Amino acid sequence: MGVFDIAIAHRGLHSKTVSENSMKAFELAVEKGYNIELDVHRLTDDKIIVFHDDNVKRMIPTKDIKITELSSKDIDGEEYLLPDGQHIPYFEDILKMVDGKVNIVCEIKNLSFTDFRLEKIVIEMIKDKPWIVMEAFNPFSVGYFKKHAPSIVRGQLSTNIVLKFIPHGFLNWNRILSSLNFTKPNFVAYNIMDLPIKTLNYQCKKRNMKLVAWTIRTQEDYDKAKEIGVDAVIFENIRPELSYHPTNQL
Repeated sequence: MGVFDIAIAHRGLHSKTVSENSMKAFELAVEKGYNIELDVHRLTDDKIIVFHDDNVKRMIPTKDIKITELSSKDIDGEEYLLPDGQHIPYFEDILKMVDGKVNIVCEIKNLSFTDFRLEKIVIEMIKDKPWIVMEAFNPFSVGYFKKHAPSIVRGQLSTNIVLKFIPHGFLNWNRILSSLNFTKPNFVAYNIMDLPIKTLNYQCKKRNMKLVAWTIRTQEDYDKAKEIGVDAVIFENIRPELSYHPTNQL
């Protein structure tokens, strides 16, 4: 089944005892049959790491450093362990473990307009793996994939909420709309708190794009997503039905 047919576990099936974006969280998602959403950064020695924040401080309170300033030597040591004691995983290890058993939604964590070293490496890692799709807030990342790896399914992330780590031009639908002819995403992943958006629904139909809702954390959010008729949901905290079928069509 495809990425839009099964509910997508946000940073794996994490919990109070299992860290987000950890090997265990992804193993649990695979075990339960859920698709996976994860985040990738590039280390100083070009290894690709699975981690969400730009800075490690939220997950590792004793450290205050950008994840991209670390090397694989740092990650392999004992100073940068996740809260449950696991090592921060490498993307390549997740790929080997999943091996097509479920689908992966890979968020590219790069806000540069000109430096696409992360995108280039990731393309080489996933270009022969049709069970992996990409998404990004940065339309230039999405555009890079369109130009250099058009066969890889790509998604545009967006939200109306001001996020400190995202330049304002990346945020709401009206701003993203102007980039669609450049990026031509296969899907748009939008914050459930901001849905429904009439023009977004219209453009998804017009451009044959899927609409994915993030992040579904409550049954109320899940019911709202189904009522709107989004094509897929990215969830955490709750355990939705495995197969996702929207109540209405956009």
